[in-house]
Amino acid sequence: MAWFGESQEELCCIACGASSSSWRCSRCKVPYCSAECQQGNWKKHRELCAGKSDLRPELRVQNLAGWKAFNFRGDQLVKLKHRECFGLALLEALEKMPANWRLKPINGRCVVWILGARDGIEKRQVLEGGWHRLLSSLDVGWDIVLIGPEMEEDKAVLVHNGTRVYTFSVMFHDAELPDHLQRPSFVCAFNSGLGASVPLHMKSWIPTLVQLLSHGWPLLLTCFGLHEARLEASLLEALEADFTRHAEGSFGHVLEADKPLSVCNAMFSWVRGSKLEKEQLLVAQDSVQKQLEACQLFQFMKEVRSHILILSDPNGSAHVGWAEMYDGRFIPALKTALEEDDDENGGIQQIVRCAMKTVVAACEVPCAARLFRYLGLEALKRFKHWAETKAWTKHQWVSDEVLGWVDSAFQWMQQTPAFASLEAMSEDQMEIPFNARLEVRRPCELLREPCRTSRVETRLGKGQTLHAQALKGLWVRVQFRESSCWLHGYSETDGHACDITYWDFTRLSFPNKKWALRMVSPACLFPAVYYQETSEIIQKLLCILVLKKRRFLWG
Repeated sequence: MAWFGESQEELCCIACGASSSSWRCSRCKVPYCSAECQQGNWKKHRELCAGKSDLRPELRVQNLAGWKAFNFRGDQLVKLKHRECFGLALLEALEKMPANWRLKPINGRCVVWILGARDGIEKRQVLEGGWHRLLSSLDVGWDIVLIGPEMEEDKAVLVHNGTRVYTFSVMFHDAELPDHLQRPSFVCAFNSGLGASVPLHMKSWIPTLVQLLSHGWPLLLTCFGLHEARLEASLLEALEADFTRHAEGSFGHVLEADKPLSVCNAMFSWVRGSKLEKEQLLVAQDSVQKQLEACQLFQFMKEVRSHILILSDPNGSAHVGWAEMYDGRFIPALKTALEEDDDENGGIQQIVRCAMKTVVAACEVPCAARLFRYLGLEALKRFKHWAETKAWTKHQWVSDEVLGWVDSAFQWMQQTPAFASLEAMSEDQMEIPFNARLEVRRPCELLREPCRTSRVETRLGKGQTLHAQALKGLWVRVQFRESSCWLHGYSETDGHACDITYWDFTRLSFPNKKWALRMVSPACLFPAVYYQETSEIIQKLLCILVLKKRRFLWG
């Protein structure tokens, strides 16, 4: 496919894609390059221009039955999957969008935002022609807006046969889009990781998700399988989103060799809006973020000793520390990726980079920063000296990035006080909902209160399961028989007490609108007269209530 670029500020002809688009439709103002081009396109454009508000009836349904619908084998099929898996997955999902949802045209075009986009996947497939079946399913021009921090932003719009591709190298909630792209027909986030059980990856998506829910635009989410779909659905329920049950996609494909279990677009769900008011949605967002921080802290308790081992002696202990986090073994694909790393040192640069990224992200959670300061401050100092003086990577950007994270970790720890014991760092922490199933990994005690001097309720052995309800610093509140007890989640000598086997989000309950109205203060209901006539209003209300009571009693 031949693509050519034009300035991002310049609108292109919706019929042929030419950049000289000073001609405009007099009714809807969509751009054309000439009167002849407008006349030639009028048959397609007429219904949209007349005010058609839904592109769904125009969608040519192909009912493709997965990869078996294509008569390809071997290398040909692999190439087809590599080039078209995302476009076909999107087309299949569009055909299965809820029947009562609309696909609104924007200035006569279909505008789709692709969030979390990458140069090597979504952009590559579009430019290689891998989305041609999708783009030909509607007789309108397409604006494909690729947004993601991993994108390399183009200075020009890429144009081909009426399709325009825009690139923005930012997170969506930080993007500044031109006026004609500020409303989408629909939004798509391929394999976002919203249900990946990795709080570090999930947290950055929450502001974006809440913003999309508040606007009520159709949003397509895809994921790697049932394990992600379950947690993704739990998150959407916590935000009281309107969404469809996850369906199995017919065009799943493993794109990245180092992620053999990551079947791209294995399942998908459509999402549109939330039942919550805007203010309630922000409260729910804060609750979700707090629960993610609680899970991040709990997972960090499991990994902190391994990270300290890696940072203390990268050359001697990086592989041992990394294997500890995977129960003493490497997934074969990860092992191969490390062995093939260009540092010629078994992938130490990647292990160090991942460990430091995890540490600095965890230090944004106050109690995690306290824990790492207590256990790993000296190790971090030694690591900084090693990273500044040793030749451990060929890439200056890797060195700069890692040292930047080291400085950020020091800054986070400087904002936290030093503690003389692990127990002391939890005393001023608030209790946060933490709905999880835990497996005890070493003998431990359940206490009546989150305090070492509290009464011991029972002693647990390795392998027992518990249901966690909340987290208070390093203390975990768990359900035991008919009552709640407390378990200290970390020991200096034995490390973390439990492993997470399953977790969910807890949904806040908001009062209904009638009850909320009863809770509103008189100042809100009568702002103009409240301060001057409060006593008079109250007296009149009391008189009315007394009269009603007398009528009821005396008939």
